[in-house]
Amino acid sequence: LVRRDVWMSASLWGGWALLLTGAPVAELTLLLVIVAGLVAAATSTLVADGPAFVGFMLVILAPTAVAVALSGLTQDHVTLLVLIALYGPFMFSVHARTHAMLTEQVLGAARLRISEEEMAERRDFLNALITSAPSPIVVTDREGRVVRANPAFEEVLGYPWEEAVGEILADMVALGDNRG
Repeated sequence: LVRRDVWMSASLWGGWALLLTGAPVAELTLLLVIVAGLVAAATSTLVADGPAFVGFMLVILAPTAVAVALSGLTQDHVTLLVLIALYGPFMFSVHARTHAMLTEQVLGAARLRISEEEMAERRDFLNALITSAPSPIVVTDREGRVVRANPAFEEVLGYPWEEAVGEILADMVALGDNRG
């Protein structure tokens, strides 16, 4: 439905262009400026739908070029035709680049989501291993501060792991802090 609506909009502008056949160059130039603005807006609006963009471009630019060509072949008319001939491919190129960027962003977001899910699974697995291990396990940071410990740590040291978090493990062991 969006494509249909976009193509209908382009058809209206293309039809208006054909109605301007034979109009003075100033009016045709104004038409070209309006059409260029519409094409520029369509380039970003239709970034995810290549076929809709191609249809829009053909339906709006072809009648505009026909109207200009049928209005005369003065130097001004030829200049307008050259502008149309250059502008169309340029905007196709811009659309292709923005579409590629959008595609890469969508794929990157999907890869990130998958990576985050895998990381969560690994974290849950490691937490389960640490919690269920019969031997004391202590995870420390680079400074030797306790980040995580298992229930066996509490049994051996007599120190609840929640209270041990942030403490330096070597100090806890050296003091022989046995609360149990």
